[in-house]
Amino acid sequence: MTPEQVRHEHIPASYDYRWHVACCVVTTLAAAAVCVWRLTDVQAWHWLVFGGTMFITNAGEYALHRGPFHVPFKGFARPLYFRHTTMHHAMYDHESMAWDSPRDLLWILLPPWGYAAVIAITSPIVALLGWLEPNAGWMFLLAQTVYYAVYELLHTASHLPASSPLAQSRIVRAVSRHHRVHHDPRLMAHYNFNFALPLFDWLFKTTYRERHATDLAAVPPHQTRR
Repeated sequence: MTPEQVRHEHIPASYDYRWHVACCVVTTLAAAAVCVWRLTDVQAWHWLVFGGTMFITNAGEYALHRGPFHVPFKGFARPLYFRHTTMHHAMYDHESMAWDSPRDLLWILLPPWGYAAVIAITSPIVALLGWLEPNAGWMFLLAQTVYYAVYELLHTASHLPASSPLAQSRIVRAVSRHHRVHHDPRLMAHYNFNFALPLFDWLFKTTYRERHATDLAAVPPHQTRR
């Protein structure tokens, strides 16, 4: 499937990227605001919960990206493969990473209801931690929300046209280099699964940097297995 086919056949005429962005922003800010409001008498050890959650969320991002995002499992996980590999990677490869227009956000951002779904899925953990110690539950949710916000912002920025001032920032250029490698069809199922913070890529030795590349032809080709 070509980028033109995705844009023509899989972005409805009724799609409004402003509404999509507004839903993501409102959900994220509302979750963060509730967490900050409910946190009281924060102690130093509560920030260990925040850091631990960031670590766990990074592991979750890696596992999803290396697994159902690029492996077409059957059942409930199949839409993840469709959204990521079939749509997102069809629109962008390592030689053409910039969006055509803001309407591309349909296949860059999580769906408008995406982060609300994440909150619902992780709510038992929040409830359990909150039962043990209220601040722990809110710190978990706050860290998860911060991670999501950073991911969405930087991921969107990495697909901006090169002429955008934001795309020229040092942070965006750094994460974009890492992400560009992942968008190479020969590498996407094998390397650079983390995005802004490639911690688990480092731990599992799945980091592949352009400046270290010597022979891309030796890398096994991606098998779509549709």
